[in-house]
Amino acid sequence: MRKILLTFCLSFIAAAPALAQEKQYSVHAPNVAIKSGGQATATVTIKAGAGFHFNKEFPAKFTVESTAFAKSSKEILTAKAGDVKVTGNDGIVTIPLQALAAGTGPVTVTGNFSICSAEQCYMLRGEKLTLQVAVK
Repeated sequence: MRKILLTFCLSFIAAAPALAQEKQYSVHAPNVAIKSGGQATATVTIKAGAGFHFNKEFPAKFTVESTAFAKSSKEILTAKAGDVKVTGNDGIVTIPLQALAAGTGPVTVTGNFSICSAEQCYMLRGEKLTLQVAVK
């Protein structure tokens, strides 16, 4: 009996990384164009997968990495400050951007948030989301 239980536990542990890698959400981030020296507002939508919803009770927090061509005018974006809103099952992050110099490329947004099903919530930490920005 111990052998059967040990085999079951080991097979479950081996399968755990595969389960953890499955995403419970997708990201929709329209490209953003900013005039040099200007400002724009970008949105990143975290679309919950089938049977999931963005957890509005979790204190979601996002940071935006500065690049040579753009940065966020706010260091930390939170639900409490009104930067993260829930619409239906999805979370929407509003990012105020400031153009620094001409350039094009990805801007990384790192988030801590939660996605839930009826049975379980997943706390996601350090999730890297990207946003394409062009400064002309």
